[in-house]
Amino acid sequence: MDELILGFIGAGNMNSAILNGVLSQGLVAPWLSNRSEGKLASFQERGVHTTTDNRRVAEQAGVIVLGVKPQMFGDVLPGLGGVTAGKCVVSIAAGVSTAYLREMLPGAHVVRAMPNTPLMVGVGATAVAEAPDVPPALFQTVLKLF
Repeated sequence: MDELILGFIGAGNMNSAILNGVLSQGLVAPWLSNRSEGKLASFQERGVHTTTDNRRVAEQAGVIVLGVKPQMFGDVLPGLGGVTAGKCVVSIAAGVSTAYLREMLPGAHVVRAMPNTPLMVGVGATAVAEAPDVPPALFQTVLKLF
């Protein structure tokens, strides 16, 4: 993967599994936010930049993985407004439409990905939906992430 900075919003099971995969590859230190500082400590010890501020992650990263529960999107997305334009935002939430994400994050390149639970032990598969407005190099970065 190139030197594009990765950001993860949410430290739940799926985002943690994806982030663990990134860390096992020794890639550039990513950013991670979570509302609970307790879930951040183990990642901080491994060199991840951690914060409870989702906007800070979006400001720092070129590819942002939204790994929060679908019901939390209404709380999380408004705080990201204005800093995601031109960046790639990857949603791993079922039931959150691309149209909704584009409406809430104008100018962002939206990609939807659906990892399965075996990913949590490093043997999963992920379906990734390509969007026509995502530059090919950026989409390749997302594919390499998964």
